[in-house]
Amino acid sequence: MKRINIAAAMIVGSAAVFASAAYASGPTGGTTPVTAPQDTIDIGLQVLDECTIATHDIDFGTTGLIPNNIDTSTTVDIECTDGTAYAIGLDQGGNDNSGVRRLKSGSNYVNYDLSSQSDYSATWGNTATHTVTGIGTDSPVQIPLYARVLQHQNVPIGTYTDTVTATIWYGTDVTGH
Repeated sequence: MKRINIAAAMIVGSAAVFASAAYASGPTGGTTPVTAPQDTIDIGLQVLDECTIATHDIDFGTTGLIPNNIDTSTTVDIECTDGTAYAIGLDQGGNDNSGVRRLKSGSNYVNYDLSSQSDYSATWGNTATHTVTGIGTDSPVQIPLYARVLQHQNVPIGTYTDTVTATIWYGTDVTGH
């Protein structure tokens, strides 16, 4: 006679208690495991293009006359999914005058420039030829931003300010900006 021992499961409240697998008596009286039904679990994750951007304020300090350029720098911090193409643009700010960025105090202005190059050879803007581009590495990247108040501007005393918006396009949006 073949004897089968079956494992039991008991549900207590919302917890379940399980016993071991089922065993059957073999032809020589020993026990052998009974084949239990199996199924597979598919596991997946979809990783999409994504970038984050963080900026830092620029402070040109305090001056009287402006006989020389006043230079300073900061960074635009980004992080993009590994392999994601990106382009970072800076708009002309709130006081733009025909492509010239300006700080404003009342009705007075101080011209300034923003560049991704320390020699100011390339103005950083929002058009495809004036953005900073790259490929994400899944690690934070600090992209230098150089700022310059242009020399020989004779302006009244005041506190001069402007606001520039930084935008990062990535993935399929890189070519569409």
